[in-house]
Amino acid sequence: NTLNLSGDNYIARGYYERLLSILDVEREKYGVVLPQIRDDHADIVDIYMKASNNLGVTLSRIASATGNSSLNAKSIVCLQESLRAWDAMTRNQTTMIRLDGSNLAEQNIKYITRPVSGYEPEIYTEIPRLLNGEEGLE
Repeated sequence: NTLNLSGDNYIARGYYERLLSILDVEREKYGVVLPQIRDDHADIVDIYMKASNNLGVTLSRIASATGNSSLNAKSIVCLQESLRAWDAMTRNQTTMIRLDGSNLAEQNIKYITRPVSGYEPEIYTEIPRLLNGEEGLE
């Protein structure tokens, strides 16, 4: 997140892509992910939601700087993945009704598809530094 906030978009892109690939491996271990029932699943989905949003914002910033429209398209795909994860965490499994409100990815998609002056896509800053079972450097 520090990389993204300091404008190191290319390095931040690599970080988020790597984090998402690690989370994809974790998701595959579980098969069906049930974030509303299991806390460990909810943690993975929450981090996935934030990392997908942040990668989408990062790709959007790179696309704006370079004029690369394919990166802009990829950014929207990442933001949609974030929305999908948010939906999995907030939809009532019995009634299939989603809770009121929106998440950051939804706002970012609105900005990217209909730019409004004064709004810049935002990232989640709460992604943990270590994943489950990892040990930090001392």
